Amino acid sequence: MKKLLGGVAALGVVSVASVALAAQYHVTIVNDIHQDIVSIQIAEAGASDVPWSENLLDGVVEEGESVTDSFNTGDIDSCHLDVRIVDDDGDDYTVSNVNWCRIELMTFRRRGDDVYVETR
Repeated sequence: MKKLLGGVAALGVVSVASVALAAQYHVTIVNDIHQDIVSIQIAEAGASDVPWSENLLDGVVEEGESVTDSFNTGDIDSCHLDVRIVDDDGDDYTVSNVNWCRIELMTFRRRGDDVYVETR
């Protein structure tokens, strides 16, 4: 697994909910990694023993393209998520502790052999 450069600084959140509630987030994903993105997965931030979600994409985000969609976080009740992308070569890149509740745009970019993400 490769690690994304750059990250998203976020404040910690304490969850007092006893029942996990699915949430829908409207996000635009921009692919600027010079390869197709075939999968985007999420997991609760920092929870290494929790499996990744199923692929959130309905298809492929081709090189240089973007997709805007509503993404469902499933049974994760936290805004703070780890995000993993997989490219068409099968290489995966992870960014930790993304505040999914505050993101409208995620741009994945390549710098040499590394991939990083810009958010807003």
